[in-house]
Amino acid sequence: MIKIALKILELEHLLSLKNIGEAIAEIDKDELLTVLRFLIGVEEFIESESKYENILKIVHKAPHILILSALIAAKRGRNTINMFATRTSKILAYILARHIDDQGLQLIAKHLGIRIECSTKCLHEHPMYVDDKGNILRVCYHYRVRISDFLKAAHSLLIEPSWKLTAHPIIKGYIYIESKENIARLLAEHYRFLLAETLNTLQKTAMSDVEQILQSLPNNLIETIVPMEHGSIIQSITFENLDTEYNTTNCASFREDKVPSLGVTLDNPEAIIELAKTAFPPCIKAILETLLAGENLSHHQRFALASFLINIGAEIDAILELFRRSPDFNEKIARYQIEHIAGLRGSRKRYLPYSCATMNSLGLCIADCNVKNPLVYFYRHIRMRKGKRKVKSKSSLQEDTEHGRPHS
Repeated sequence: MIKIALKILELEHLLSLKNIGEAIAEIDKDELLTVLRFLIGVEEFIESESKYENILKIVHKAPHILILSALIAAKRGRNTINMFATRTSKILAYILARHIDDQGLQLIAKHLGIRIECSTKCLHEHPMYVDDKGNILRVCYHYRVRISDFLKAAHSLLIEPSWKLTAHPIIKGYIYIESKENIARLLAEHYRFLLAETLNTLQKTAMSDVEQILQSLPNNLIETIVPMEHGSIIQSITFENLDTEYNTTNCASFREDKVPSLGVTLDNPEAIIELAKTAFPPCIKAILETLLAGENLSHHQRFALASFLINIGAEIDAILELFRRSPDFNEKIARYQIEHIAGLRGSRKRYLPYSCATMNSLGLCIADCNVKNPLVYFYRHIRMRKGKRKVKSKSSLQEDTEHGRPHS
């Protein structure tokens, strides 16, 4: 699988397989659909060793399934491309951590443009803490990466506290990494970025070739893989025309007992997305846009979005449908987490969104709105919108009176 996965990064290789139908002809149709539907996001994400091993077993028999999945993702567009790239990278991370030795890791890293050094001995020892007997316990680091390569490969991982530069020893231009699993995840994350970039380029420049290749497949295969009814969120929704002017006046902290009525029922994803266009703070808009694009959210992004939506009155099922866009969506886990944030499980305490100060420290703040919490921004804009409607209504009444028109 590794060899084919790396070949997918070459456009020329993707477009050279005119006989892909023959390449996968020997594979059982149910096995073919198992892999395809998982990789392009039709099937719910389940991260387990047995799931990954089953997929690897099938791909080993017919490695060109990966090529076919990539072409279908390119045909379906940005959302499916991100879904495919994320899920393929997760399988790659599993392989690198479980089935590849350190020498193999270095070769794959080199192919991806990342330089990794590893050793069976400690490249660096770092004191962690002192135990109750006064012994200094140290962490042994077996891997190191140039800081420039680390920053190039980490991409969205940097938003997680455990992946920030301050979480690792840095000595003479190298960042030290403790475990093979973390190296595997770092390489897989860089692969995800390169794969999405490759397929987006393919979608923009060579769709006629992709269509020609897919037309050679058995009739209705793509419809079998991706039912037309799959996905209830409108595919064409974008955030390109969202209002980018933000109110910057001071206001008091958010108080739930003084929030205005929204005037809408947030019981479906479309209602949430429509309200986001005019009232969501820029940080939450950005997270929602990332989710709608089919990209993975970090833990902090998920909490920020879910807690915000819960506190503006969005229904649990509507939030769950939004999160269905996530490449690693698992309904059982997602529902539990959302209901926990809503105070329906666990401690039975409903959580407020992160404060703006916390959003800033996590790297999630993208504009100076001069508020203390995203909810303050949101409800202020709701009030402003209602105020404008009242002014407009009074103006219309006055105009009707001046012109002798009846006013209903």
